[in-house]
Amino acid sequence: MIPYQHHGVAIFRSALYMTNSTIIDAGDAVVLVDPSWLPDEVMSIRRYVDGILGERPLYLVFTHSHYDHIIGAGAFPEAITVASQALADREDFQEPLNQIGDFDDQWYLERPYPILYPTIQYAIENPAVVQQGRMKLHVLPAPGHSPCSIFVLEESTGTLFAGDYLSDVEIPNIYFSSIHYEASLAQLEPLLESRLQRLVPGHGHVADSPTEIRRRIEESRHYIAEVRRAVTQQDAAALAALSSTFAFPKMMGHYHAINAAVIAQEQGLAVPGEDNV
Repeated sequence: MIPYQHHGVAIFRSALYMTNSTIIDAGDAVVLVDPSWLPDEVMSIRRYVDGILGERPLYLVFTHSHYDHIIGAGAFPEAITVASQALADREDFQEPLNQIGDFDDQWYLERPYPILYPTIQYAIENPAVVQQGRMKLHVLPAPGHSPCSIFVLEESTGTLFAGDYLSDVEIPNIYFSSIHYEASLAQLEPLLESRLQRLVPGHGHVADSPTEIRRRIEESRHYIAEVRRAVTQQDAAALAALSSTFAFPKMMGHYHAINAAVIAQEQGLAVPGEDNV
């Protein structure tokens, strides 16, 4: 399904977890970000790319290495790949491949392309620009959700790819570090004052104005601050109250518990309300 198509930006949204795969017709190149989920969905993306690519190069961007974001990698063997150095260097790369295998086994899925961990041509360790003629990608390492996350701004359309940050259907999901997560969000402030026109999260709906993007940033900061306060004060009731308004409460409750555990570990404390014997 393509729920969003505007000024050369086409978003395919999976039936699973509102996962976004985005294609940008950027003039001198085509950019594809995180092709995902079901085999037919990935092949629909493949056909769309084939229909617009012509003789131009295809740039394939991975916002991070979680299995739902690399699951379509093998369908685009000709692509020039862009990701973080941390993704390229991931030592336990077999883990997301095993998760893909388990997912396909559970649902009896067969894919007409190989399952593989991507090899990266542009492995970004510090803020950098990847350019092909008029196509310009500003890549910012953004650890926090994972150690290998990146933000990517496609300059010609002012579109930011945020990976698993700044969703309107998910709470912040902090697998790696809340401190790094907040620092990564801070990198977006200068962009809001200049080039940033829309934000595409890994899951959920597009934020199509700087005002909405800023609202999501502040909402994420507030949530993290409140979890940290509840952990510091060992306030189990406050921690539980934060989850009372979550959409998709079962899944978000799972993420909330992970966030509390990560923040508690950072502070050398127990998660409030847990029986730590």
